[in-house]
Amino acid sequence: MSNSLKAFTNLIENLNFIVEDNSESGNRMNAQGIAFEKYVEKIFCGNKKFEDVFIFKGDANHPPDFMLKDKGDAIEVKKHESGKTSTTKSDIALNSSHPRSFLYSTDDKITDKCIDCEAWDKRDMLYIVGSIDKSSSKIEYVWFVYGDCIAADKEYYKKIEETIKDILKKNNIQNIVIEADGNELGKLKSIDPLEITDLRIRGMYGLTNPYKLFQDIIKDDDSNLISDFETKIQNKKIEIKEWNKNSSISKKTLNNELKILNENKKNHLIIEKNKTKVFFLSTQEKYDTFPNKDKEKIHELSELLKNRLNYNKVVIKNPNDLTPLDAILIKYSS
Repeated sequence: MSNSLKAFTNLIENLNFIVEDNSESGNRMNAQGIAFEKYVEKIFCGNKKFEDVFIFKGDANHPPDFMLKDKGDAIEVKKHESGKTSTTKSDIALNSSHPRSFLYSTDDKITDKCIDCEAWDKRDMLYIVGSIDKSSSKIEYVWFVYGDCIAADKEYYKKIEETIKDILKKNNIQNIVIEADGNELGKLKSIDPLEITDLRIRGMYGLTNPYKLFQDIIKDDDSNLISDFETKIQNKKIEIKEWNKNSSISKKTLNNELKILNENKKNHLIIEKNKTKVFFLSTQEKYDTFPNKDKEKIHELSELLKNRLNYNKVVIKNPNDLTPLDAILIKYSS
């Protein structure tokens, strides 16, 4: 049976970090999103057929994107596209669907097809977040992060939505209709004198990118090195500005040192841009459920790849009450 740890291993062993877009969609962003979903399919399937691994494939309007067979993980795939006008670490758009710690068969946002694909009540929720370089279609990073590491219990979000609906009901707006189901929090009907315009009120959820959310535990050495470069450059600029003729070092020397620092920073950024980073984060409780052979494979790879793959026991905040939560973080850099 496939699982996220196997998919993580497939990804770093195959070393194929190019997302090939073979779709005929005229919308480039949508096409690349579809291409990344297919990429995720492949790393889970390996040499197996889709139907041997997945029990369900979703659509663009309802979560999840996939579900693994035999009550396996529900999977949501999210893609970022980097470029001159975008950031690879921006928030994740969840649209009208709140983040989920787990997926339940009673969830009002999922389809009957999803509910009836096999007998199940509750599934672990896995978010796979990827950033793809706009020009080269190369993956910059991928996060495998479980919902119970980032999302509170479903009742928390439901309570907020119900509170908003109650506020609308009690606000004495004429002809207001609150949808019993669907994606809307409410609907204002006939809001103009001709009574021909309706206003739909829909929640649009956004989630902090795990790259930013877990910066304190991933200890991104590359970001630290860039920060170090920037500090040295700033100090050198101050040194040049305060230079005087009595100094033991010539101004030309200081300017040359500044030039070297800028060049080194530029070269480092080029090197880092060509790297792909892969992160895996689950609670300790979830990690303990994976087959021993899959966990042993991770330890074998960490020995083989040395500093390029690291397995760490970490502590994160419990999304429900902010108490310490034992977790496992695996990091890979190409």
